[in-house]
Amino acid sequence: MPPNSPPLKIVVVGPADHGKSTLIGSILLETGGESRSKADHLYDVCEIRDIPVEWTSAEAAVLVIDAYDSVQKQLFRHGDLIRLLGLRQVVVAVNKMDMVGFDQARFEAVKAEIVADLASIEVEPSYVVPVEARSGANVGFKSLETPWYGGPSLLWVLNNIKVTPVDNSRLMTKAEHQGHKSTNITIVDHKVNFENRALLNGHRGGVVWLTGLSGSGKSTIAMEVERQLFLKGWQVSVLDGDNVRHGLCSDLGFSPEDRTENIRRVGEVAVLFAQAGMVVVTAFISPYRDDRDRVRAIAPEMFHEIHVATGLDECERRDPKGLYKKARAGQITDFTGISAPYEVPPTPQLSVATVGRCVDETVADVVRYIEGALSFEGSKRG
Repeated sequence: MPPNSPPLKIVVVGPADHGKSTLIGSILLETGGESRSKADHLYDVCEIRDIPVEWTSAEAAVLVIDAYDSVQKQLFRHGDLIRLLGLRQVVVAVNKMDMVGFDQARFEAVKAEIVADLASIEVEPSYVVPVEARSGANVGFKSLETPWYGGPSLLWVLNNIKVTPVDNSRLMTKAEHQGHKSTNITIVDHKVNFENRALLNGHRGGVVWLTGLSGSGKSTIAMEVERQLFLKGWQVSVLDGDNVRHGLCSDLGFSPEDRTENIRRVGEVAVLFAQAGMVVVTAFISPYRDDRDRVRAIAPEMFHEIHVATGLDECERRDPKGLYKKARAGQITDFTGISAPYEVPPTPQLSVATVGRCVDETVADVVRYIEGALSFEGSKRG
């Protein structure tokens, strides 16, 4: 590159734990002896809300996609981030190729999907590069693991990007966003605290989050848990996925971004109820781990994740609403388990089986857990 050309400011975009920091480290390792590399200024961004002022000066983006994960789930918010930043120079790094055995077919499938999805928001990547950030494969050198890949290394692409003007006028930075919030809203403290409510009710408030496939039994379990706890004098209520979509979330569909917003709204409402001393039992597919983790992060000590672990075959056999049949026929898009992913909770507080058991047995497991975790005496012991 010309000796007097300024370094390129690059933003590295992608979900948490998909290898952004590792990729940045690999790039910097490869450029350690090149003081004039265009990849000198690299910024790591996970979410739209994470953007500080200085990152709005980025001139190009590397979108990191996990070769092993769902492209659709990874893309929707991070594609929007690139669009909001007004960037036209975009390179996609399909990372963790080792997790798919450096398989060409998987790479080509991911590439086709990512190019099509980015096109829908008027973003066209200049290159899509298969990489393995930990070993540096196709980062600074062409890897022998991908003899089928005929394109350049990622670093070559970054060093040969031609800067074009960006339009980030639509972007509100983190500082602006926080300044806007702090100017207009404040926290109003309650005079009745959480412990006061627990002493009066005989139990603490909490969010008992039932997650599982459609037809797994979430709503049936939740409603019976509510009934049994109510008869024992507990302050308890159910937030059910179908019911919420008739009101609070009636404006949302089932695209990945709408699913995320649906769970965000429900999570905020559930925590408000729990802070008021109620046990809130929710029944939502909530297929994405990131979405459930965001609800947990609102009030970690109140969140109790329960996986209703009914398998896809059994859920499809039951098919109480006929939705699986419609999904198989192509009449329903973005249907969890068929045309959209479900991410099983890795470490739920409780996992309950429903196959070969009556409803009362499964409900008893959930009630037993809630009483142990949230009864006032149980809470004090825990």
